[in-house]
Amino acid sequence: MRHYWSWEEEQCYEKGRKDEEYHRHNWEHDRWSEKPCDKAYYDGREDFAREERRREEERQMERMEEERQERLHYERQQEEEAYYRAIEEQAYYEQQEDDNQSIIDIEPNDGQE
Repeated sequence: MRHYWSWEEEQCYEKGRKDEEYHRHNWEHDRWSEKPCDKAYYDGREDFAREERRREEERQMERMEEERQERLHYERQQEEEAYYRAIEEQAYYEQQEDDNQSIIDIEPNDGQE
């Protein structure tokens, strides 16, 4: 927010900000005029446009950070699922090996006792 010497300039500045916000154009003000009120009006428009660009850049950065966090979460989840699948698979094979060993222990030794 800029500060001007006169109340009229302050009002023109605010009017410029509002017009830029609502995408209106006020033909009463001349961009190239040397009048303080016209300068204040266009200063207001430019300041609002600059702030809006900055806010949009911040929103874009926030979206990118959220997407990055989602990807990291998804990757961690995939790694965790792969880890638990490997543990289950290892337990399954160990159980199969134990079952096979039990069967071998139960089978007779071809009559050589």
